[in-house]
Amino acid sequence: MNKTFCILPWIHLSVHPDGQVLPCCWATPMGLYLKDKTLNEVWNSEEIRNLRVNMLKGIESTNCEYCYNCEKVGSKSHRQLLNKKYKHHLKTVKKTKEDGTVDKLNIVYWDFRFNNLCNFKCRMCAPTSSTSWYSDNKALCQVFGLTYDEENYTKIDVLEELEPLFDIVEEIYFAGGEPLIMDEHYYILEKLIERKKTDIELVYNTNLSVLRYKDKNLLELWKNFNNISISASLDGTGKRGELIRSGMRWETFVSNLSSIRKNIPQAKCSISFTLQALNCFTMMDTQKILVESKLLKHVDDFLFHFLWNPEILSIQILDKESKELLIKKINDHIENFLIPSKSERSLSDYRGVINYINMEDKSHLIPLFKKYCSTLDFLRNENTKETFPELKNIWNHE
Repeated sequence: MNKTFCILPWIHLSVHPDGQVLPCCWATPMGLYLKDKTLNEVWNSEEIRNLRVNMLKGIESTNCEYCYNCEKVGSKSHRQLLNKKYKHHLKTVKKTKEDGTVDKLNIVYWDFRFNNLCNFKCRMCAPTSSTSWYSDNKALCQVFGLTYDEENYTKIDVLEELEPLFDIVEEIYFAGGEPLIMDEHYYILEKLIERKKTDIELVYNTNLSVLRYKDKNLLELWKNFNNISISASLDGTGKRGELIRSGMRWETFVSNLSSIRKNIPQAKCSISFTLQALNCFTMMDTQKILVESKLLKHVDDFLFHFLWNPEILSIQILDKESKELLIKKINDHIENFLIPSKSERSLSDYRGVINYINMEDKSHLIPLFKKYCSTLDFLRNENTKETFPELKNIWNHE
């Protein structure tokens, strides 16, 4: 297959709480919404059909820039990983009509984010993905002179349309909001158990703040499934992680991850780390702590992705001296920890970080970064400067 082809438009849709439809969770918006459309109509919408046609012709799409950029810096992209995983669906690709139509609604890989309910308000997030963000967003809009649109709880109602797809589903990706506090998540688990479809793959992106919800004991439900992958969102240990992911409690995170490791041994647990300016100097320390404390089984169970948006939090805003210090710390981590730990993926990803740092200079955004941090500090009674003293060059930047 060519360098633009991705299997996902033939097996997958990513539907967000506001009804926005994307070809995958990493794609940029394409102006497509569920709203008054059915899943069948969205499946062969003009936007999705055009994407399929371009991929088959080897034409790059602006919606897929995240994967292209990952590949440019030497990291494995979502596109590459899933092309390999779902190559058995290439037979569906061969049935594509000239205009990009695929007759069968072949959504075997689900990503339906039923609502934006979330108990955290992470620094890099937004109201579209967290109900906890509403009041802070209003204040930020006032400070930055942006138009504020009244936020509402948003949700999609597709459970009825999903009923016939239970027969073909192979993988379900639960994300949010926070999926572990969504009624729909538990409905789906119980429906799968009822239908004896417990051989499918369950994949989670969760803040891991709860293992019980209403009358549901998640650990007991998970015991019915043999293929569970839990990607726990964590952006730092202790107070650093708690500031970036406001609402998190480090002790609760450790306790819940330990409980899963003990009670659900078949679950593959990893960390999903959002690499940004705030935590770039402590990412390596976080990985080392998690591995040495045996919260992670292997060094390569620590996965991270670049934060692109909001741009003012990107690691590319670092000044020249900070970038040099960061690169040195990464190289030390590679030499003294990753290589002795026999890392493969993580080793490659860190080398990709070095390439990414040098791709672009956005240090002109430092004043906006500082203004953003100081505004949220005031609203949340936090102190970013004290919590992240390693960013002293940024804090002292004029």
